[in-house]
Amino acid sequence: MLFPVALPDMYQSIQVLKGDGKTAGTITFVTIGDSTIKENINVMDDESKTVNYNIIEGDLLNYYNNFNVNICGVPKGNNGSLVKWSCKFDKVNQQIPNPDLVKDSAIKGFQDLDAYLLNA
Repeated sequence: MLFPVALPDMYQSIQVLKGDGKTAGTITFVTIGDSTIKENINVMDDESKTVNYNIIEGDLLNYYNNFNVNICGVPKGNNGSLVKWSCKFDKVNQQIPNPDLVKDSAIKGFQDLDAYLLNA
């Protein structure tokens, strides 16, 4: 898995618990800082460069009844790709804020990954 290698300050580990790590039905256990999450991969499509997954266990579910993430790589000609990250969520209650911290972490993670790949 690339993320713990490229982003060791953010991702401590990613373990594949079920499946091959490359197809729908894969379940991963991710350690990010002091938190852990378990993800169920719904879609992993190389052709459309799309990944979609649900968080099925972890601290995030203390705040959101469900949390779904969609990531899509959109080619930009010879200059790489643009990553589109979005999430759908259902708050445990209305006092819970929108997941801006999660969004900001995703943005930083993809920017750092881009820098890592450009220097590899």
